[in-house]
Amino acid sequence: MRQRPLPILLLCTLLVLGLLWAGFHPLKSSAAYPHLPPRPTVVPTPVPTATAAPSGPRGARIRLTANPHLGTIWSVVQWQGGDGVWHDVEGWRGEAHRGVVSWWVLPKDFGTGPFRWVIEAHPGAPPLGVSPSFYLPSEADGVLNVTIP
Repeated sequence: MRQRPLPILLLCTLLVLGLLWAGFHPLKSSAAYPHLPPRPTVVPTPVPTATAAPSGPRGARIRLTANPHLGTIWSVVQWQGGDGVWHDVEGWRGEAHRGVVSWWVLPKDFGTGPFRWVIEAHPGAPPLGVSPSFYLPSEADGVLNVTIP
């Protein structure tokens, strides 16, 4: 007696398709796998803003010098909008140790302004001092020194 291969082939094909559909079903969510930990949220690496110069185009620096007797203070660089309101520069704020801190200036920002430096005892505290307004250096390797007595 001769068996027909078609029903066996059809059964195997349906079995494979069923397994593939079960494993790759687009409607499955992570709720279907409660034993797996959640995926961490990827946080982008911040642009280097500290004293070390990043590799790439040659930039410049701005450097604050304040009263060293104040110890470690909080410093914020602000830019002035067209409406006259001062806004914090997100990457240019942090502790000034012994009254000194510097920030890297990218070539695309050369000559822009006005900016000012504000020092505080800690973030959000009333200002201890405010610098006169200034413009960023206009050429590579330049250093603009700003002093708050």
